[in-house]
Amino acid sequence: MLAPCPRPCRRARAEFLCWARWTWRDNMTVRVTDIIEHFPKLLRLLRGDVQMQLSRPRPPSAPEAGCILFLNERRLIEGAVGSSASVLVVADADADVEVLATASQTLLQSPNPELALALVAHAFFPVTAYKKGFDGHRIHSSAVISESAAISEDAIVGPNAVIGANARIGKACVVGANTTVEAEVVIGEGSHIHANVFIAHGTIIGKHCEIHPMTSLGTDGFGYAHDEQFNHYRHVHYGRLVIEDDVHVGACVTIDRGHFADSVIGRGTKIDNQCHLAHNVRVGRNCLMAGDFMTAGTVTIGDNNVFGGSSRVSDHVTVGDNMQFAGLAAIAKNINEPGKAFGGRPLQPVSDYLKSNASIAQLPTMRKNIARIMRKLGMS
Repeated sequence: MLAPCPRPCRRARAEFLCWARWTWRDNMTVRVTDIIEHFPKLLRLLRGDVQMQLSRPRPPSAPEAGCILFLNERRLIEGAVGSSASVLVVADADADVEVLATASQTLLQSPNPELALALVAHAFFPVTAYKKGFDGHRIHSSAVISESAAISEDAIVGPNAVIGANARIGKACVVGANTTVEAEVVIGEGSHIHANVFIAHGTIIGKHCEIHPMTSLGTDGFGYAHDEQFNHYRHVHYGRLVIEDDVHVGACVTIDRGHFADSVIGRGTKIDNQCHLAHNVRVGRNCLMAGDFMTAGTVTIGDNNVFGGSSRVSDHVTVGDNMQFAGLAAIAKNINEPGKAFGGRPLQPVSDYLKSNASIAQLPTMRKNIARIMRKLGMS
């Protein structure tokens, strides 16, 4: 459907509200057998009633009747057995814990209860409030939308959002209030762009991505040429930012576009709040980047890497695949040692980093002892 977007007629609004209420009711309860059938490799019945209706998952600290608890630690089992929860999911390794013999609940076992919680919640108990539009309207009357923009008929555009020329918004997308989508932007099917996001011209966002508030995507990088008088002249950035499918970007994140080539964030990568990725960055698949992670420009990062909070990567550095970096780590040169973990500034194997870090607290005492020894030896 091409915008502009007139206020829907009364009948269309009523049909939409009916759909929204039906969607909410449909997700209110689910049977145990439905969950098992949907995830047969992840959930198996130990004993109990597979026809029991479940309302939602709950944390072990706050169970309620009709809920399902996912217990990824053995210490949580005893309290859960005596609770009002209706279904307990325990790890395979904990399935023979004696206290479970006294449980009145339906019992399921899983090789990975934490993963089961994430997948079951998404499949059967999703949060859908943001998909219901605003006062029954999928596209709010205050949104400013270019006549050349293409917006799917089931997409939602919030109040005061701006959609630029030739932008394309895919099926089942949500664009939140006060978000700016500049010209030539493409947002893939099922992606959720929260309120107050800025998406610069030409940015490509894949399917099923989530972008949280106050984030800027595809902005120009911090790159300047200088003359003899130390005046600064910004480089024109011709590249785009390309975000592949299933990427999560937290709040207050900035990711710059490329200078000539595209900046790329690989499929399945998750970026926490308040991170910065500079121009010409290329990130592989399935990386995890905790809060305040930052890269300088022209950084290449491989697949399946984990970066702790406030870790840093210097410019023109290449990081290989399958590594972990502790919080506050500083990666100043190329590294490619798959399966290993590192930390510290300067970077070192994490076991050495932990020892070095533990020694810092002893430095005042060591300094006094060295001074005492030097005095005994007659050394200044």
